[in-house]
Amino acid sequence: MDRQRLSQERRAANVDQDAPSEVPCTSERWEESIVTKSQDRVEARRVIQERAISRRREREQKDERIATLAVAVSVALRAGRRALEEAELDAGLALTQMIATEGLSVTEAIEWVSDAKLSAREVARLRGLSRDSSKPSLSGGAIR
Repeated sequence: MDRQRLSQERRAANVDQDAPSEVPCTSERWEESIVTKSQDRVEARRVIQERAISRRREREQKDERIATLAVAVSVALRAGRRALEEAELDAGLALTQMIATEGLSVTEAIEWVSDAKLSAREVARLRGLSRDSSKPSLSGGAIR
């Protein structure tokens, strides 16, 4: 009986070998792995391109914000320089009037101003600005 069962098992094994295999052969596995690798590469490239586009967009937005801030800084500095130039011109004109019209010495004008940072050299510079300006002289008019 054991022989009979063993031969039946062998026949069943032979029948299984004749039937189409459910496990893909090596060439099918190879083709599948190529397709999968190709799909993986395509997907990886797509993800990387999306990230690059996102980073580029973020950099562009940041550059726009920085450019706007740079313009604001430049405008403020230019306005400050203009205001300083006007203030120095006005100070020079007033000092010139104090010294020329009112007859004060440079030292007396400095004392009247009572600014410890104001030196005779600075008074001369400020007065020079008033002489170089195209504004009308204060001798006949009021100080702005």
